[in-house]
Amino acid sequence: MSASIRGQARLWTRPGIVVATAVFALCLLTLGINGLARAGEAAGEGVAGNGNYARAHQHQDFVDGQFEPNASVLITVTDGGGGLKGTGSGTADGSGWMNGVYAGADILPGDWIHVASSGGFTATLRMITITGRVDLAADLVTGTMAGGSFPARGDVEVHSPITGTGMPISITASGHFTADFSGSFDITQGDEVWAWYADADGNQVGASAFYPFVSLNVNYAHEWVDGRTLPGTAVAITLTDDGGGFKAAALLTADAGGYFGTDCADWSTAPDCPDLAVGDGIVAAAAGITATVDPIGEITGSLDDAANTVSGMLTAPFSGTLAVWCEVWVPNGPPAIQTTADAGGGAYQCDFDDVGWDLAPGQDVAVSYYEPDGDRVINVLTFPWMRVNYAHDVVEGEYPAGHTLWITVTDSMAAVKATAVVTTQPGAGWNGDGFHTDWWQWTPGQPDIVPGDSVAFAADDGYQNVVGVGRLTGIVDLAADTVSGTIGAPGFSQPLGVECHPWGAWENGESADVKASMAAPDGSSGYLCSWAGEWDLVPDRDVAIMYVEPDGDRVINVVQGFASYLPAIRMP
Repeated sequence: MSASIRGQARLWTRPGIVVATAVFALCLLTLGINGLARAGEAAGEGVAGNGNYARAHQHQDFVDGQFEPNASVLITVTDGGGGLKGTGSGTADGSGWMNGVYAGADILPGDWIHVASSGGFTATLRMITITGRVDLAADLVTGTMAGGSFPARGDVEVHSPITGTGMPISITASGHFTADFSGSFDITQGDEVWAWYADADGNQVGASAFYPFVSLNVNYAHEWVDGRTLPGTAVAITLTDDGGGFKAAALLTADAGGYFGTDCADWSTAPDCPDLAVGDGIVAAAAGITATVDPIGEITGSLDDAANTVSGMLTAPFSGTLAVWCEVWVPNGPPAIQTTADAGGGAYQCDFDDVGWDLAPGQDVAVSYYEPDGDRVINVLTFPWMRVNYAHDVVEGEYPAGHTLWITVTDSMAAVKATAVVTTQPGAGWNGDGFHTDWWQWTPGQPDIVPGDSVAFAADDGYQNVVGVGRLTGIVDLAADTVSGTIGAPGFSQPLGVECHPWGAWENGESADVKASMAAPDGSSGYLCSWAGEWDLVPDRDVAIMYVEPDGDRVINVVQGFASYLPAIRMP
């Protein structure tokens, strides 16, 4: 199995394409949401006064707002008939502001969004129909709303990659509104424009205002491309190498929010993802408009958990300075940090002490630069983390390219079983740079790695690590489309995360998400991963089960189901 297929895990960044578009957009716009909703409170104080309030966005499927300091916030979305659609949760910061969190459902007009905080705030919002239009030449936003109580107040926000603005609006008795930004803000292609309606309690519901455009986000670490255009529009994406030669193509359709995004199965290289590399070119064509990132620039960097900093270099095909953002891609992560760097090899640094965040192993940091037209190029920096696959006798890991690692496998009595020397390579990890051992790299030969063994790592830059090989059992139930079992992970006392990766689905060009569970390290309580109603588990399809240590290291076993009247049981 190729690293590119395995890289489709994306559990911590893009949990499946339907959720992914909303989640990724929230990552992209977190700073803008926070800044626009609070700066001067054009939206908040102008509509909701000084009190607490909640906002829900139809096309972004998020809820944000002002709550009690450090309050926990629960979100429940129901349809017009009261049927449950989904739930979400988030936490307000020390000032009471909660950045946008996924509401757990595709919010549609007529839905109810119920919001409750641990500090006593409650609100019920009803999503109304909001239709907005943007005139780029006139910097004018107009539209209509239906389903609310009019006349009413609201506001319009414009989110650019670097900055943004907001304007209070009056909504007429017939539901019409106008926001004229001429002379105050230049709305350009790729900007997000949101229109909001405020109810009598100051809570708000909003939606995107659309216009013909295409914007691109290119993540060359995780090998995906996504972006936005008009809803329901066909999007043709072409990838070329640094010499202009064809590498791959994909044909997508933007969803109801205008979002599109690639999975491996979408590319002409399916079931593999193409290798998106520095120097490649990407063109996306939709609605008679094209967006181009050519060539893909390079973002290097390193993470310092002691200093809580991210620092590196930027090389992109532009002159002058470019906007650079650093974002920690974890649930309920900190606000993004914005800085700048010279496009011709300039340095950048992001200090997460500035936002009160403690960088730690297991966290991914996305570092992005924005082209002058708003398209975004992303690299993802990770702390080193190692993987031991004792089902396939393979050792691999995420590590910056260009380093030498010495690997030693010992048995339970500390006797050496085998050693290997590897050089880390660009894109050789699951989600970036790293390494993967082959049989011929081992001396005296590829070891039979079993539970009870230990794998030690030492790098030329001083990095050292030891992974103890624990035990994972797996029961594959083909009828129920589930995998369940227990783990044995000596040295740990708290429950560990367990991930189930549907390798067999990806190898066969099928779409299936990684599933996450928990299990006790002593086997006293097990894990369960279910694809019921999502993916049909059939005989001989690999499922990789792995437990995740607190520092992100993983121990892996691989199970299969067999054509039998009994479920398959895989014991190490």
